[in-house]
Amino acid sequence: MKQNQYADLTSTQEDILDLEKKYFQLFYDLFTNDEFRCDLLKIENYLSAPQNYRRIKDLYDKKNIIDVGLERLIRKHIYSSQEYLEMIDIYPSPVSADIAFQTNEAIINLDSKTIDSKGNRTDWNQLQFEKNQSSFKNKFPGKSEFYAGCDVKCSLPVEEGNKPLLTYFLSLKYTDDGNCFQIFRDNKSSNMHLTVLPNGHLSSLFGKDLIINCKNYNYKKDNADNMNRYHLHDKDICFPSSNSVITSLNKMKEKKIKNFAKSEFKSFNKFKKEVQKTGFIFPENIDSINVFSRWGFIDNSDGNAWLPVQIGSKNKEVVFKSLISGHTLRASFSDLTDRFDSEEEEWKGHLEWSI
Repeated sequence: MKQNQYADLTSTQEDILDLEKKYFQLFYDLFTNDEFRCDLLKIENYLSAPQNYRRIKDLYDKKNIIDVGLERLIRKHIYSSQEYLEMIDIYPSPVSADIAFQTNEAIINLDSKTIDSKGNRTDWNQLQFEKNQSSFKNKFPGKSEFYAGCDVKCSLPVEEGNKPLLTYFLSLKYTDDGNCFQIFRDNKSSNMHLTVLPNGHLSSLFGKDLIINCKNYNYKKDNADNMNRYHLHDKDICFPSSNSVITSLNKMKEKKIKNFAKSEFKSFNKFKKEVQKTGFIFPENIDSINVFSRWGFIDNSDGNAWLPVQIGSKNKEVVFKSLISGHTLRASFSDLTDRFDSEEEEWKGHLEWSI
């Protein structure tokens, strides 16, 4: 949900809106200047040189060979610009971003992200962040009178020592095909962007509804108390089912059954009918839930929330797991772009460019 331009603001919200705008502009000017650009091109030239590329690939386990270099470059420009950024001290808490420092007005968190144009191409179109990188207070998806919802609680405090914690992300898009490295370039897409994620004090201005999905989820684990009721599958507990139930994705395709872990349904009844085609038998006493457009159900006999999950890399299956929480949260840039300060003047909380 986008920021409500006409909401009644508290004095704290007014101050934070203006601070987020102020430091966004400072960062944007810093990271788009010629000195930063030239330094980034030097890193690209170093990593793309055949002798360096081959040596690094032989010695370095990760495919992403620019992440460390970009982080070091950001640190160089941040700490050589202390006066410009009004820095007075570091922020010592390890529960924070890659770079965290203090000014007289705020505690600033800045994380860098490097995104593969092929392997993780969809990540470029959404902001992905961890719970310890944000103080935003999002409502729990799927929450109802029957279900507490999927836990997406963030870990950063909204303020410390009367200073709000502000969170920014600088992202770079690259290409590495296993033979050479380069910063991603074409005429249709940018290769850098800067984004500010709203402080938790501003959550109500976004309807407490910024998170659009999660990259990963946590499910209940097996233990001695439920061994008789559940069977073990990848250490997560799965809803009990007989061998006659179709779980194989290939067999579902043969039977023209939709992948109900991925497909969207307009109603729970339509979802339920599709699931029943596999031979799955729903418990008698259930209530429906919907988490990020995925239908599932509450088993009122034990209170577990069951959602369909696709598992397996080769022999793919669809099973029901008991959902607890999500991590690596996702927000839409369209919700983060149009921002308004305390005077209702518009500014951009997400900007893209290319080098």
